[in-house]
Amino acid sequence: MSEVEEHVHVTESGQHPQTDHKVAVTVDHNLHHVYPGPYVVSTFKEIVRVPGSDILGRVVDGRAVAVDDSATITIAGGDVFISRLREHKVEVMLDGQRHHVFPGPYIVSTLKEILDVPKDKVLELAVSGEPEPLEETATVDVKGGETFLSREKTHTLKVVVKFVAATKPFENNHASRTETVGQLKARVLTAFGLSEGQQGSQTFTYTLYHGKVPLDNLSETLGQVAGQEHTLELKLNQQVTQG
Repeated sequence: MSEVEEHVHVTESGQHPQTDHKVAVTVDHNLHHVYPGPYVVSTFKEIVRVPGSDILGRVVDGRAVAVDDSATITIAGGDVFISRLREHKVEVMLDGQRHHVFPGPYIVSTLKEILDVPKDKVLELAVSGEPEPLEETATVDVKGGETFLSREKTHTLKVVVKFVAATKPFENNHASRTETVGQLKARVLTAFGLSEGQQGSQTFTYTLYHGKVPLDNLSETLGQVAGQEHTLELKLNQQVTQG
């Protein structure tokens, strides 16, 4: 074992405390066993094999709070820590706006605070163009280039869009009621691999229908279309014109 692995912290009197048992702590989702008591953060990072160049965060009430390398922390057992790289920031998108954050793992509640997302909103991560809601206590690994969206917790509905040429419908279980018809249409076309405009001698256009009513107002929100309904079922209609 290395000198660090054999480390036992020293009390103010200069004597080693009782070292007959270790306690469990979690660092970056990995379990470590250390002796309870006070540690200088830089020393603790060595013991749990966190690179000295990384930032260590202690999870308090679901939030990772960064601790300075020169600070002293007290380990009691059951403590949870998350580390992240101390390097150049990367760019992520939130609701169409650019933000710059350090790469690495974040507890969602902490990331929301960094991105100025209100606590009463849900943070979503776009995966293959489909927004997936993130639990407050979940961990998301930011690498750069991610697209996030925020929405009201209570303002969601299920959207199902059928297209006759598709083998299965487009489905979004947590669509925002504030999303516009135009935004939904763009996502639906992408999901079905379709595009509007001229292709050869033909021009293709697409319209969403709610029942028999065409949704021509692309600025109308899904909430306005659905009313009090929790599920919005639509159809995508294709129009082809020559020339």
